[in-house]
Amino acid sequence: MTDGSFTLNTGTIIEDESLVHLSEQVKRLEIAVNAEDSPLILDTAKTLLECVLKTLLTDHGIEFTPKKKNKRKSLSIVQLCTLIRDNLKRANNDQLGNELGILLGNIIHATAELRNNYGEASHGKDALFDNPLGFTEAKMIASLADNVSCFLLSRNAQLRNPANGQRIYYLDNEEFNDFLDFENDPINLKISDSGPIPYSKALFGLDPEAYKESLLQFIDNKEDS
Repeated sequence: MTDGSFTLNTGTIIEDESLVHLSEQVKRLEIAVNAEDSPLILDTAKTLLECVLKTLLTDHGIEFTPKKKNKRKSLSIVQLCTLIRDNLKRANNDQLGNELGILLGNIIHATAELRNNYGEASHGKDALFDNPLGFTEAKMIASLADNVSCFLLSRNAQLRNPANGQRIYYLDNEEFNDFLDFENDPINLKISDSGPIPYSKALFGLDPEAYKESLLQFIDNKEDS
């Protein structure tokens, strides 16, 4: 067993407290690695990547559950990756961006294939199946999934635009939050012992549409000045 000290870098860059499901996937992969459960590592590594891809697509308002015969069928992780490649700019240089897209696609595709062949919960195996996957290989896959997730989330944070994005994040708009808090008194919701909270955070939590509308107006005013 490991000493329980393995942690994913992805967890350190998740600043928004609303991303609960993504944080849970990070913890599940960390638990699998610290338990040296190699097949489970593959399952959770693939799930983490899939969660990151869907998060990015939702941020940009890109549909990833196409209708088929009146039923919604989720795309495969490879298809999700293709949507990311087609819609997320990976670098300022087009050639570098294409090369990075190929690299990311290969890692994601290989992770999915390895999970299908050697994962714990992917497909039932014969009772005498002897899984050749070792912990060293599994931990490498976990690290690759972590690095890909970190890159995609960090790049996405740089590219998010409240004007055309599906959703916005409070921590992306520090200047606007400071402006709101300077212009408005804190709000005391009287639902806990924490006391008043900043007006910007209260508005974001209670009326995100009003927050977004004010944010877009703030951005327009800055551009006009």
